[in-house]
Amino acid sequence: MLNPVEVEALYPIDRIEVFTNGLIVHRRERFPTKRKYNERKGIYEMSKKSRLKLTHIVMNCPIKFNSMLTLTYGDFLPPANGKELKRQLNIFLNRFRKRYKAAEYLWFMEFTKKGRPHIHLITTVHPNDFDRKWLGGQWSKITTKDAWLRIADGKIPGLEVVAKIEVGVILDEWEKSKKVHSHPKAWQDFYKPDGAARYCLKYATKAEQKLVPVAFGDVGRFWGISKLCKAEPIAEMIVGETMTEAQTKAIFEDTRIAKLPLIPHFVFQKDALEYFTQRGLILTEVFNNQIETFVNRVE
Repeated sequence: MLNPVEVEALYPIDRIEVFTNGLIVHRRERFPTKRKYNERKGIYEMSKKSRLKLTHIVMNCPIKFNSMLTLTYGDFLPPANGKELKRQLNIFLNRFRKRYKAAEYLWFMEFTKKGRPHIHLITTVHPNDFDRKWLGGQWSKITTKDAWLRIADGKIPGLEVVAKIEVGVILDEWEKSKKVHSHPKAWQDFYKPDGAARYCLKYATKAEQKLVPVAFGDVGRFWGISKLCKAEPIAEMIVGETMTEAQTKAIFEDTRIAKLPLIPHFVFQKDALEYFTQRGLILTEVFNNQIETFVNRVE
């Protein structure tokens, strides 16, 4: 693994994308070589890179998220792998999109101390008692009755478990799950305007809940977003056009980044455009005519 000095020497900064609340610092390979790509290894935890990317999207997405819905599993037939969990989640999200056609959302997964997965769905929709019961009923049916039928039909393992379960037990679990997901605490409004960003930042730091239990296979992705939920850059600076590499690095000496051994890929900063241009960042281009071009500041 390369140390920070070697990274700076071999992979200099090539381009900086400016977002509402941060930067993405892109690097290029100074001496391009042919690479041998290793086979992708199994996923055993949510990587730091993945957590940072999720945080970046939430902090710089123009969409205002209003609430969070929590989807859990009880003792009754929790999914044994990520493939089955994502199948159930996709069915739920399809029904969610049909009901709320203009809604945007992002979801992320974590595990309890007992090793059970649960999903947090952050969305633009405001909760109400009627919709809370409807969504709770949909998730409960998917994860109890429908899961039991899939096992009984041999579509997923667990036939020996299903054979011991009576229909009355299934109905009891279904009702219990509906009650849990119809409770006001299962789907709540954010009390503060930046509630979604605050929760995602908190989520990103809880590394212990990203560890995948040994018995849980094919975990796959830990989070996902709707089509319009993305961070759009508002400006960029290309090294060699408006600023040299040395001038670019000098900007970060006046920020908290100076304490780090290497300028990171994701830099989080509120009102990033104003913050970094005041410290000398000369933009190459500004998108969507949001502000005047800063090229004249080269002089």
